[in-house]
Amino acid sequence: MNYCSLGSLIGLVGLLPALAQNGDRKGHDKMGKIVPEELIPPAPVLTVEEALKTFTIEKGFIIEPVAAEPLVDKPVALTFDPSGRMWVCEMRGYMPDIDGKLENMATGRIAILEDTTGDGKADKRTTFLDKIVLPRAISLVPGGILYGDQNNLYFVARNGDKPKGKAVVVDDKFAPGGNVEHKTNGLMSGIDNWLYNAKSNARFKFIPGENKIIKDTTAFRGQWGISRDNFGRLFHNSNSTLLIGDRVLPNLLNGNKLAKMKAKTTERIGSNAVFPGRVTPGLNRAYISSHNGYSSNTIDPKTFKLTNATGACGPVIYRGNNLPSSVNGNGFVCESSAQLIKMIGLEDKDGTLKGSHPL
Repeated sequence: MNYCSLGSLIGLVGLLPALAQNGDRKGHDKMGKIVPEELIPPAPVLTVEEALKTFTIEKGFIIEPVAAEPLVDKPVALTFDPSGRMWVCEMRGYMPDIDGKLENMATGRIAILEDTTGDGKADKRTTFLDKIVLPRAISLVPGGILYGDQNNLYFVARNGDKPKGKAVVVDDKFAPGGNVEHKTNGLMSGIDNWLYNAKSNARFKFIPGENKIIKDTTAFRGQWGISRDNFGRLFHNSNSTLLIGDRVLPNLLNGNKLAKMKAKTTERIGSNAVFPGRVTPGLNRAYISSHNGYSSNTIDPKTFKLTNATGACGPVIYRGNNLPSSVNGNGFVCESSAQLIKMIGLEDKDGTLKGSHPL
């Protein structure tokens, strides 16, 4: 069993923070190596057991494996059913080579992962649906599931753990344009029973019995992942902004469609500073450095570590009770290129959201 790094796994669940660049940026012809090779530690492929010994964990937290290969393959999005089982989108066709060729092959799957022994680890897999082109979003709805692929949003009825009939397109403009990196993802249920997305200004409501959806406009949010707090406010981010939050409930200021509200409804929460535990040579635009004659630095020219987020993804507002109570309501964001997860403390006061960095 091989293990992909925590950064890679969470980056995939948060929907893919990197894609091969097509050519060089104009004026960016100085791309000399920045990090001395003798400072770059080995990065061998590890088993799950070996990898667990390499993590640095904050006091009060633990890390445990839940699922890994071969039980699951290239997970990018998941949701839970009432029995606590995970329904997982496996984007197996993503970047089969450095040029992304053959990504349009229908190799993606939706799998159900289940813990049958009660030890907190998935030990049973059921493939619910296969032959999907780059599946990226999933939501369980009455009588079936909604899922998004590279272009469309589908409904497929189900009989238990098996699909009943063929998938039906309910929106053929779910994920329009762009590459894999810049397409709709999410289908997260809000407290108003609408399904919200990142990298999109559309929200959806499923109509049980009719197996149809209502599509409505909402504010454009985020890039890779979406979450919400106990009040129902939505949180999202972009590659270089760790966390952005809505000040009010979604569409609250859109009651009258004839009135165009210009009020600021979102807030960037906290700084984008990150603190990697090792040098970070493998970054997008890491060559931008004073060592190469540029006026700015992607990585610190002295420590050779990333200073601010460049691959943020998968934001989560923690609302459970398994972690210390002091972090309930805080944000957790993966910076996959630096292989870390950052906690952001949330403060809500006088209609303003602020972020702190308690760790």
